[in-house]
Amino acid sequence: MRKLGMAAALISAALSSNAGAAVLHPKVVILGYFETSKAYGEKGYWGDADKPGELHHWIEGLNLKRRLPVKGAFNPVWANADGSIIAMKIGPNSLHPAVNLMALGLDANFDLSHSYWLINGIAGTSPETGTIGDLIWTDFVVNGDVAHEIDAREIPADWPEGYFPAGRTRPYPEPRVAAGSPEDVRGWTGPFRTNRARTVTMLNASLARWAYRLTVRVALPDNAEMRAVRAEYDQPRARSVPEVAIGSTLSSETFWLGGRLDAWARRWVAYMTDGRGTFRTTETNDAGAMVALAALGRAGRVDPDRVLLLRAASNFDMPPRGVPASEQLVREGPQSFAGYLPALDGLYRVGAPVVHEIVRGWPTYSKAPPK
Repeated sequence: MRKLGMAAALISAALSSNAGAAVLHPKVVILGYFETSKAYGEKGYWGDADKPGELHHWIEGLNLKRRLPVKGAFNPVWANADGSIIAMKIGPNSLHPAVNLMALGLDANFDLSHSYWLINGIAGTSPETGTIGDLIWTDFVVNGDVAHEIDAREIPADWPEGYFPAGRTRPYPEPRVAAGSPEDVRGWTGPFRTNRARTVTMLNASLARWAYRLTVRVALPDNAEMRAVRAEYDQPRARSVPEVAIGSTLSSETFWLGGRLDAWARRWVAYMTDGRGTFRTTETNDAGAMVALAALGRAGRVDPDRVLLLRAASNFDMPPRGVPASEQLVREGPQSFAGYLPALDGLYRVGAPVVHEIVRGWPTYSKAPPK
């Protein structure tokens, strides 16, 4: 009951925030999960670091210099002069995004019912399916935290791992769900959709393909340091040039690393999406954001069919052959990996054309999402 009371207080505060202010009707809402620049009042996500985070390029590039408080949220909104574009840091991790998004979505001073959402963030990628510098428009968000776990020293010899989806008595039994049931992801089509447990979310497929077509030829950041990192890997995809693509993300609050966990992630995403999703990125945030957006959609506060999720691969989720995972942790310390700054640049390069097109074509896009 105490938790319910706290939630009610949060919602009440959000609904009454900025009382008397003019209601904003943003065309686009840009979301990032962390910001480390002290220029925006941040103390740094990692100690005293003062480097750009996931909002820096957007605030600067789109002149989002108005700072608006959102009661019930931990962070303010940044807006341009007419309020047509706003941005907000909603992380870190997964619980913060859910709380901050609910506060924003329930704030009566923002009418978000027709807004488009561009969630953007850096991520790890598998060398089996991607390379650093890739920009991925997300089709499926899969929660990797709702699970059963057996200690590694007690795993049966014929199991691939002791960590597997909740509701199962062993890893990956088939069929996952009854064929043709509402939970069977193979039958999902078209718009934003989640399963009952909110552990699998399918974003609007038509909108993601539209964004992909608009940006597939954008020149992506690359440099000698990134190419040197790729050259350490044996996998053909890891050694290739970055691309704009569509793929799935695994959301888990654990910062995991290593070849065995990479194999687990690929199995988990394929299993939970009934073979439809291809694991391309791993992050710690999107599961919470999807739950909040689904709830706000049910309340009529947002249109989940207008949500886009863009992830930039800043680092590999496993080390190259011959390098222990423990050593890779040291090699890729916070914000020191080769793809960090290029990934942030790539998010803006690929995301900005979509934002500008939505604003330019608002008389059309306000009525229905593009296809």
